[in-house]
Amino acid sequence: MNAINSLTELNQEFDKLMSDMDCCQECNFPDCMGFIWLLDEEIDQIYETGAEILNINNEANFIAPQNYQANLYKKYPKCSLYQNDRDCQIYDQRPFVCHSYPLGLECEDDKLYWVIHTDCLFIQNKIVENTFSHFIQTTKNLIERIQPTLMSNIASTFRKMFFLTTSTEKNNYQIVKEVKTDVQV
Repeated sequence: MNAINSLTELNQEFDKLMSDMDCCQECNFPDCMGFIWLLDEEIDQIYETGAEILNINNEANFIAPQNYQANLYKKYPKCSLYQNDRDCQIYDQRPFVCHSYPLGLECEDDKLYWVIHTDCLFIQNKIVENTFSHFIQTTKNLIERIQPTLMSNIASTFRKMFFLTTSTEKNNYQIVKEVKTDVQV
């Protein structure tokens, strides 16, 4: 398998992995509408779409929540780019965190993990169709191909975001793989 060396390549791989995701219009789960954090290399591209960028303490960047309700303890602030009919205004230029969902990162016991958010209707359908274990293995294989520098960048950015936006509510997820980088959580 080829190594994934760039964010563009990684987003393309996630798009392939989620290519059969067609249930978002039916879903009411708000997690994909929460704080949309940005990697440094995404900021200019997202800004050029007209999106407002929220910078917190020069540490973390987010797409500004709707109505600038920047309560960092709120679990699901509505993304300002998410339309009422559940369509993203910048879908073709959406950030990494949107490409990867329902795969995400979570901190648990001072460790960082790649996880699958099991409340996502796409994942619930995989479970019902008995294709979830195959999906997890395919996801693991994809994660293992991420070049260490890229993985370290993603982990470092997530870490900054995580400690700024920690909610008391927990997500439901299944751990896929521990993130192994020099970034401490």
